[in-house]
Amino acid sequence: MWRLILLLVFIAGCQGTSEEDPERYGTEGKVSIIDWIDLVKFNGLSYESAYKLVVDDPDMVGGVVGEVEFNVDKNVTNPSYQMVSGDATYLDKDTKLYRIKGQPKMLAVESKEEINGFKIYDSSSKSWHFKDLDPTSVEKIGLYHDQQLIREIEGGRDIRDFIELINQGDEAPGYTPSHERKVYTMVFHTNEGVARQYRVYENSNVWYWHPWDTVLLPDSVGEWFTLYE
Repeated sequence: MWRLILLLVFIAGCQGTSEEDPERYGTEGKVSIIDWIDLVKFNGLSYESAYKLVVDDPDMVGGVVGEVEFNVDKNVTNPSYQMVSGDATYLDKDTKLYRIKGQPKMLAVESKEEINGFKIYDSSSKSWHFKDLDPTSVEKIGLYHDQQLIREIEGGRDIRDFIELINQGDEAPGYTPSHERKVYTMVFHTNEGVARQYRVYENSNVWYWHPWDTVLLPDSVGEWFTLYE
């Protein structure tokens, strides 16, 4: 009996909330779990999380240009909600938004989980896939494990050799790791103020990555990642 009473009180509370703001909470008073795209709305533009990018150097991050005013995921249950400037789907309220030097269509927020300490949001339509990277524009490659730099590849010949090596992989869309994998990161530095990052995985001495489909890499790739560990 008490469970029934508590359930009715909970439903009534949800319905009361929806009457206050149907745009945020829906019109039927139902609690929804929504898988939002990771976005920030700022000055009328939508900035989407650019998971393939990191700041080239922390010094490339400029001053604060604004703050998040409203967290959508924690407060909105209406999947049709239209975001307004100041909204962020997952960033907490009062999160500071920074500009990135030389990248007027991007924003950065501090993040301990990202290489160089910042997460990037991008409002441009530019593709950051590996296939779109010009190898001749790469000035340096950083290899990381658990956000710790384990090796830097510099000099035209070494950079060229490494890129040629990872391009020698074989597509294996049906490959499934058999054990717990280790995760590494390749960071390709150019002169854009931001660097491109791509994950590489090792599973029982099998190296692979996902430039698009799953690609098995030559065994010799491991020498680049483990030499200085």
